[in-house]
Amino acid sequence: LVCLKSQEAFVMLGGRARNVTATSDMIDGENMTVQCSEVATGYSGTTVAKCALGVLTADASECSSNPCAPIMVPVKIGSISSFLNVTNVTEGKEVASGTTLKFDVELVHADYHGTAILKCLDGIFVPDLTDVLCKRSGCLTKSCGIFARVGVLKTEQYGIISTDYTNMQHKDTETRNCGDHLYGHMGAITLSCNMGILAADTSQCAAKPCEAGTPATLVASGLYGNASIASAVPHGQTTEVQCNEVNPATSYFEVGTCSFGTIVAPGGGSACLDYTVTRTTSTTTLTTTTTTVTLPAGVVEIKSDDSNNNLVGVAIGAACFGVCLCCCWMFCCQSRPKTQSTPDLHRTHSFMSRTGSFMSSMTSNLSYQGGLDASFGRSSPGSTLTRKVSPDVEEACVEGGNLKAAAAGASPRPAADAWS
Repeated sequence: LVCLKSQEAFVMLGGRARNVTATSDMIDGENMTVQCSEVATGYSGTTVAKCALGVLTADASECSSNPCAPIMVPVKIGSISSFLNVTNVTEGKEVASGTTLKFDVELVHADYHGTAILKCLDGIFVPDLTDVLCKRSGCLTKSCGIFARVGVLKTEQYGIISTDYTNMQHKDTETRNCGDHLYGHMGAITLSCNMGILAADTSQCAAKPCEAGTPATLVASGLYGNASIASAVPHGQTTEVQCNEVNPATSYFEVGTCSFGTIVAPGGGSACLDYTVTRTTSTTTLTTTTTTVTLPAGVVEIKSDDSNNNLVGVAIGAACFGVCLCCCWMFCCQSRPKTQSTPDLHRTHSFMSRTGSFMSSMTSNLSYQGGLDASFGRSSPGSTLTRKVSPDVEEACVEGGNLKAAAAGASPRPAADAWS
């Protein structure tokens, strides 16, 4: 994804949002350097804009406010132009932005007393004569004169108001729009001339809120557009900007901040998620091992080597008696018999590959009368697994399906009738 020429990102400088615009198409991962002075007047340094997945973001952390030069600052006191000499106060050094300088106004105009203030903001001195008062009768009715200037400060924003060619007389007032002199504000500023001193009342000025429907610019999964907020938000507060208003195929939201009536989403849409979810499927393969065991014809007897665990044999015998013949054969002998094809009894056993301690703890050695040794799970040492066929005949469960008639003179049952 690319970031298109003229696509915008936002940074906060001087207490308000500033836009950084791409000067050309940018590929994914490409950076662009912009001078801070091009982003905001009164700032120096560089701003770095970066394109990531079609979203343009900017970092203005290296931008800094310009200092104020040590100059003579003109002021109008009692309709007389005067100057406040910054050089004398700072010994010819620059003044850092945000610094406030104070001057004794009597050194400027003998008819007045009090303190004149200059505040350095982004390389500009903003005058404040609020504390200057007339001390002699000669200035009680003085006009403010033409081009009288007064500074205004509100919500981190500032401006300078001039009377231009209007010579405001003592006690005259005038109304100005806040937004004309203070960025992002609404309401009215009241200018007044009092004994030759121009003053500005900004108490009725307020930062603009973001009304419902205010748009925010986002890039949602490659689509560039605007998303509107659902409800009004005061200046400085945050709100959710829904990504799917720009791209219906996306979800989640970007956090937007109201800055003087404008919704700014610094992330630019990087928080927007695509609905597509990648799933990984794993497959488990079950391995089966088949073993063929041939048992000799005849009677086979199963016995174990110890006689301490007869209860296990009794339990298995009870299970064989209560479950269907096929299941009994699987639990007792772990085999699946086939049909008998020759006088010799041939059986094919299918065993599932097993691990763990189950087999090691449950397996005992079996002794076959025919001379074949095999493992018979679940047998107890010293016990024989049998079942009653009649009051006079017992059968023993034999691996491979052989049965032994335990009563004297009884014949073994056919293998086809084995426990299966």
